Amino acid sequence: MWAVMMVAMIGAAEAPSVLRSRAGGRRFCLIRRAVDRVQLRRRALQLQLHAAGLLDHESGALTNPWLAAALLVAAGALQFTP
Repeated sequence: MWAVMMVAMIGAAEAPSVLRSRAGGRRFCLIRRAVDRVQLRRRALQLQLHAAGLLDHESGALTNPWLAAALLVAAGALQFTP
C-alpha cells in the first residue's frame, strides 16, 4: 500500500520532468533510491524503538518524556543549521 501511495503522489508531481529527458528520468530514479534508503533506516529505527518500549503502539508517541524533550531540542537546533 505504501509503495502504491508513493508512486501516486510523487509520480504525478515528477512525471513532467521525468518525461522531458532521459537524463532527468535517470536523475529522478537515483534521487528516489536515496530517499527510499533513508526511509528504510527510519523505519528500522521505529521498529527498534517499538521493541524497546519507547513508542506507544497505538499512537506512535514517545513514552519517555526525556527522550521526547531531547528530540524536540534536536529538531529545534536543526532549524538553525544551513
